[in-house]
Amino acid sequence: NNVIRIDGSTITLNGNINSNNGGTGGDIRFDGNVVLNNSITMNSAGVGSNGQIDVNGNINGNNATNANSLSLSTGDNNVNLNNVGNTQAIQQLSIINTSGNINVGAISTRDNTAPTTNDTGVVLTSTGTITLRDDITTNVIGSNGNEVGTIDINGVVELGGDVTLSTNGLTSAGSVDFSSTVDADSASNNRVLTVNAGTATVKFNNVIGGSEALNSLVV
Repeated sequence: NNVIRIDGSTITLNGNINSNNGGTGGDIRFDGNVVLNNSITMNSAGVGSNGQIDVNGNINGNNATNANSLSLSTGDNNVNLNNVGNTQAIQQLSIINTSGNINVGAISTRDNTAPTTNDTGVVLTSTGTITLRDDITTNVIGSNGNEVGTIDINGVVELGGDVTLSTNGLTSAGSVDFSSTVDADSASNNRVLTVNAGTATVKFNNVIGGSEALNSLVV
């Protein structure tokens, strides 16, 4: 396989990463904290097989004014991330898989584009399981004011911790949309889901807690 593995205390990315080389997809793994110097795409989806993407460190933007985004695609393989934007929020996080699982920690985004309408902050898409372990915030104040990002979660969601989704900015708010079911990892863990979207729309399009009940839902 075309495996890409990079180790380091700080790993700065300037360009896109593709592990399929027009054929079999290989794993992409970072053991260390990652800094985005540009908007970055990582693709491990290949022909016949797909690689996994693992980041065993935090992912951050390079400064508070750049609009650097991160897009990941692994086909039917998994994505495992720690925190994204915990010290320097990024513009957008997009993970789009066909069926691989997605497992993410805390995510923070800011809208640094031209002040028009709220842009997409976080998109997580898969027919596998999408595990949320920590909070998602898209209302970090950007260089162009108080616009915020939307949150779109397209797939079955499992809460691996108490999770708060925040899209409520000072002058605007972003929508939050869950396309499928939302469950706790275990009812005995008493998971709490809080959605703070201000005046924006919040949609739950399927059952909440049908398989493993939540302790509480606050919207």
